[in-house]
Amino acid sequence: MSASPIHSIAVAPNTCPTCARTIALNDPPFVAELPCPHCHAPLILIRTSGGPTLYPELTATPIINRTLHALELRSAEEFHEYIVHATMLDMLLLCTDLTEEFGDYPDPPQHLKVPGDHLHWLIHKYAAA
Repeated sequence: MSASPIHSIAVAPNTCPTCARTIALNDPPFVAELPCPHCHAPLILIRTSGGPTLYPELTATPIINRTLHALELRSAEEFHEYIVHATMLDMLLLCTDLTEEFGDYPDPPQHLKVPGDHLHWLIHKYAAA
């Protein structure tokens, strides 16, 4: 029997949004797909400034894919590299591209400290849309 989601988006770092149990994550990648070891729900892990954050796969994947498409990137790793090495002009272009794709994006996104914060913001803003 599979667990039913109790939350549509992430609840807290290192916590499964389906069963609300803590998951031990040692040195996680920037983005990864993994099942919850407790309830086996399919999850997407995103490393944010608040720590590794887990989202239901069906909630996060469409937002990540739209983001990659809007920026003409092939993978989450390319997104990570793009943000890490971005100049001020790159960030302005990112804001423009994501505003065109989603209709809204923080400008300038100074509160988004690490690449995962960008995806976290988009997922929380647009997952229910």
